[in-house]
Amino acid sequence: MSNFRIDKCNIELGTESKYGLCTNLIENRYLSGPEGRERNYRKVDITEFGLTLLLLYINSPKARKISAEILYRFFILKTYIEGLNENQVAALKGYYRKQMKD
Repeated sequence: MSNFRIDKCNIELGTESKYGLCTNLIENRYLSGPEGRERNYRKVDITEFGLTLLLLYINSPKARKISAEILYRFFILKTYIEGLNENQVAALKGYYRKQMKD
């Protein structure tokens, strides 16, 4: 999802408190890269509702097919994660945190 669409969504819907974009699109910054040449990257954590709102900003027929595929995979992943116990979820979180640091 491009930063442009995230920014556009925030501009157009950010003033509507009922959408709660501050809780559905949570922006963070992190440093990554080789030592001495780290770069500042933008990371946006997106809830299920936030993802659905962002997908509204994809306009072409080809892009809508991509949106449908993203939603399909998201719900498969959500179903998978809901079936995990706390230790399995913690292990996944730890694995991906380590990947982000590398």
